[in-house]
Amino acid sequence: VKLIYFLSNRLSKTTSFSTPRCVCGKVHLTPKISKTVRDNGLKFFLLFSGRFEVVGGIVSPVSDGYGKQGLVPAKHRISMAKLALQSSNWVTVDEWESQQPDWTETVVTMRYKTHLLYAFTVSFPLRFAVNRPLPQLKLLCGADFLSSFKIPGLWLDDHVEELVQRFGLVCVSRGSLQPERAVHESDTLFRHRRNVFLVREWVRNETSATEIRRALRRDQSVKYLIPDYVIEYIRQHELYTEDSERRNEGTALRPLIKQFNRATHIFYSLKRNTHQ
Repeated sequence: VKLIYFLSNRLSKTTSFSTPRCVCGKVHLTPKISKTVRDNGLKFFLLFSGRFEVVGGIVSPVSDGYGKQGLVPAKHRISMAKLALQSSNWVTVDEWESQQPDWTETVVTMRYKTHLLYAFTVSFPLRFAVNRPLPQLKLLCGADFLSSFKIPGLWLDDHVEELVQRFGLVCVSRGSLQPERAVHESDTLFRHRRNVFLVREWVRNETSATEIRRALRRDQSVKYLIPDYVIEYIRQHELYTEDSERRNEGTALRPLIKQFNRATHIFYSLKRNTHQ
């Protein structure tokens, strides 16, 4: 709900560009410098492309049920995200996905956010400018995200199709990764390539969240890489230690488990039909 009100306030202050409004969501928490570059570069890229104007952003932390090794509890990730974004005037944190008992597919989260956005526009139509298009949701990701579509068993084909066709992707370059190649090598991405927007990050920053966690685990300084109040929160709650990094050790990622269960169900269904 906070996000929707945030968008309505921004809509009353938009420029005269007659372009669709884009609400980019679901980004991973990144070091402060990288976030600042994305904050400015992404907004200007979409604006000057002549197609979109960014009016809001959603950070949607994953559920504890994801099962990734070293994943700290959602309550801490939510708190750190809010601390890191408290100076932002266009990005907010949404807790719905993180509060789900099980891991939620990305496309399901996008559907939920779209439903909220639509419900708000219907309930409060006067908050939206006359003759201006309604906001759209797009998935903001890094170049490594596009490559994950090729990992066997990680994504459902119809989910990838819906993400790209219905919502669209805004992909920010990352290091030496080539998002253009990922689009070229995927039939689905190539088919909907006009809905995949590649943003070149000219000020390259190789610092990753993995490197930040490694430095914290080794008691090395991360000052100027993440906000001071986030560093203080991490110290107070003793996060990203050797013990916390072993959380979920040996546990398979929930997406892979779900895919395996689906495949097993289909196999036994086909087997029963064959015997019948």
